[in-house]
Amino acid sequence: MIFQKSYNELAIENRAKQGVLKNWLFQKYLDKTQYESAVKEFHVDLHQSNIFVKIGLFIFTNIIVFAAAGLFTLLFGSSLSKTSSIVSILSALFGVVLFFALENFIKTNKFYRSGVDNALLYCMLGSFYLFVLAITDYKLPSEIYLLIAVILLTIALIKYGDLFVSIWLYGCWMAFWFIVFGKNPTGKLLLPFVIMLLSALNYYGVILWRKKDNSNYYSDAQKIIEVLALATFYIGGNYFFVREGNAMLNNLSDSIQIDFELIFYLFTLFIPLLYIYFGLKKHDRSLLIVGLLATAFSIYTYHEYFSKLPLEWALTICGLVLVIISILSIRVLKTPKYTLTYQPDSDNKYQNLEAIAVSQIIPLPNQPDGTKFGGGEFGGSGAGGDY
Repeated sequence: MIFQKSYNELAIENRAKQGVLKNWLFQKYLDKTQYESAVKEFHVDLHQSNIFVKIGLFIFTNIIVFAAAGLFTLLFGSSLSKTSSIVSILSALFGVVLFFALENFIKTNKFYRSGVDNALLYCMLGSFYLFVLAITDYKLPSEIYLLIAVILLTIALIKYGDLFVSIWLYGCWMAFWFIVFGKNPTGKLLLPFVIMLLSALNYYGVILWRKKDNSNYYSDAQKIIEVLALATFYIGGNYFFVREGNAMLNNLSDSIQIDFELIFYLFTLFIPLLYIYFGLKKHDRSLLIVGLLATAFSIYTYHEYFSKLPLEWALTICGLVLVIISILSIRVLKTPKYTLTYQPDSDNKYQNLEAIAVSQIIPLPNQPDGTKFGGGEFGGSGAGGDY
């Protein structure tokens, strides 16, 4: 039960398919009648609401949970001040209660990232982690607490596939190695390379994970970990982060020149360019966006240590250059060139969905003679999944 997925996988898949159909409606690949006919085929019984309602439910649920926790504190206040064992017991009991409440809301009320289940999940994890802190009397090394957090968050990620849980998991995992290698001079020297190595392993680990499980249950978690791995790989090789991080670890008031500075100059220059190149080559939006952001920070890094141009002027000039490049790229790529196009493209995962919708679900209106669909894989869209 502990490693069993809590949400309805079929409903999540159907929800994703409805999203694809809605995108096709927006792009006018389908008309409203066709869209409504297709959506009925992919039934979703999940509790869904808009973002503002989700935020409200999240806040309201947290208020209720903290009020209940406060009631526990009032009832056992005298004992809590004497021993941490009472804190650990109450935290464990409260975590168990929250777990069963969360499972009940998911199974009975069909909540899926509705705000209520998110709040219960995070409060439950906090309760169990407080149990660990209290039962060990806060005396274990920080890296051990991080490792325990990694284990706890991994279990939660397997069960719930939550986006923010995956972010916390990645942060705790990288922080664990940062602390382990930051405890001695040799480790501090190797730390940037360790971060880059771990990031590369994390990135390719997500690729293997996606090959094994390409369902929408974990798609958000997989995507955010992939982006975080790209970001930390760049951070590990960026000259600014390495130089300032070295000063922080060694308690220096001012940063000084670091060892192997030429290597980090090259990393700072070429990693963003490689991200952009492979992002364009593989049509990988994550690589491309992270590459562009990394390029901007590389420019800032250069300005911080070598440029005499005022920061405001440097940012303005770079911004104008990027705007001009963006406008020219949009104009050029309105007509596909070099396997690239500015036009929106559907997810390859659902490239057979339109064929199913058209052939089995949607009664297409009679087309006048001479009407022909485009040559793309998405029957009439004009741009296939393979560009």
